[in-house]
Amino acid sequence: MLLEVAANSVASAIAARDGGAGRVELCASLAEGGVTPSHATIAMARDAITLPLYVLVRPRAGDFVYAPYEWDLMHADIAHCRRLGCDGVVVGALDEAGRVHARCRELVEAAGPM
Repeated sequence: MLLEVAANSVASAIAARDGGAGRVELCASLAEGGVTPSHATIAMARDAITLPLYVLVRPRAGDFVYAPYEWDLMHADIAHCRRLGCDGVVVGALDEAGRVHARCRELVEAAGPM
């Protein structure tokens, strides 16, 4: 059984590793449902742990219906995660009707082998 821990800081990622986690999902603002952590937090967590590191890619709290510029932000965050050697990203978006947005495929393709 794999234990994945949602960590909201570098210290939390290290504590997850030390506590026996098998994978870390890194995010920020858990009280708001989670958003993408800062680039520095991602880089430092990647350096601090060797566990598989998955990063939440969510540009803001609230709903999952994103404006065009937010899609650009998500693509840029995914590219940053790839450059840092993250193992994966966690993504999701809805259309105005509440269905999984067709553009989610773009995010998956941008993540490539992660």
